[in-house]
Amino acid sequence: MKEKDFDGWVSHMQEAPLPPCPVNVERNVLRRIRIKTEEETQSLLDWALGVIPRPGVVAAALALTIAVSSSIGILSTRAFADSRQSEIEASKALGFEVLQIQDVFDIHKR
Repeated sequence: MKEKDFDGWVSHMQEAPLPPCPVNVERNVLRRIRIKTEEETQSLLDWALGVIPRPGVVAAALALTIAVSSSIGILSTRAFADSRQSEIEASKALGFEVLQIQDVFDIHKR
């Protein structure tokens, strides 16, 4: 397209009147605003129910949570018991069992 043709087309488009707006534009805009506002004011429960599609998902997540938390509890208890046994063995190896004798520290002895 030549530059003169292009300039002529642009000036023709600038001079052309704008088409009239449809009569229901204001109603459509207000309806969209109302719908958007309603979507934004959903409660937390509505959001949670929308995120969770099926009760099976909730049951699986709950079962997984229980399994993981119980296994962590069992493992930490076992580790604590093992460490306590290691402490007892170490104190015997170092000769600290003398501190466990009650007669040495009995200050109320007469």
